[in-house]
Amino acid sequence: MAERGTAVRVDPVSGVREEITFFGERSPLMFCALHLPKGEVNAAVISCPSVHAELIKSYRKDAMLAKALAAIGVAVIRYHYRGEGNSEGAVGELNLDAMIASVDEARSELARRTGVDRFGYHGTRLGSFPAAAACEADPGAPLLLWAPLPDTDVFVRELIRTHYIAALKGEDKPEPTARLIERVMEEGEIELVGHVISRDLYTSLQGRRLDSYRPKGSSVMLTPYGPQNLDDLVAAWDAAGASVTVFGESADEEAWWLAGDAAQPEDGQERVMTLVSASAAWLLEQLTG
Repeated sequence: MAERGTAVRVDPVSGVREEITFFGERSPLMFCALHLPKGEVNAAVISCPSVHAELIKSYRKDAMLAKALAAIGVAVIRYHYRGEGNSEGAVGELNLDAMIASVDEARSELARRTGVDRFGYHGTRLGSFPAAAACEADPGAPLLLWAPLPDTDVFVRELIRTHYIAALKGEDKPEPTARLIERVMEEGEIELVGHVISRDLYTSLQGRRLDSYRPKGSSVMLTPYGPQNLDDLVAAWDAAGASVTVFGESADEEAWWLAGDAAQPEDGQERVMTLVSASAAWLLEQLTG
């Protein structure tokens, strides 16, 4: 594997070591942030982000959770998928199946660095799919999902709706949905709301449901998002032998843990801190209790 430089920061209060580097079992390499406890590592968590605007919007909260876990003895790896964020690779590298496959590499890297063989999984929005798939393959592992999408069609619809809203603010009339899809298939990629959507990403997102994965024997914590109804997902996973807890309540508006107060740093927002502290405590209990 080709090597890249590593940037290191040690928190003066908690002693948590943060390493920014690249990893992967093949090129192109993936960008990652490793959060390593000062003392003994009790367990480890793989954090699977969303993509595009959702990656940016949830980035700080994902980092806050990783730091909170590392401060209580749980190592964490946060990373970007190939072709996304700060990772290497062309746009065409990014698709849901590749996102799912990347978790194995992240787990191997974290195991290599810590020697831990007990893992938990955290997924945000579209990142819920690789996290759930990894949990299915690791029976009994705890699974924490922030604002999970019950199906991938939700992601596509919201992306196109956001594109329309942005386009209506300009002078040009937005293209119909059917034409946008035709262009993706014909041209190979298009830009929506500042992000490139490839043909491979679009086709990989067709008809995928989160409840098709079965985290048998796992404890699962879900945080609902806006008007999304998670009842069917909870029922399916309960039937599959998972123990599901729902934290917080769904609402008809954007969820507070994603929206927050733009005028106040997230670190100081009580609602965000509640989400982070509750999630960290829950994962620690599941991993070491």
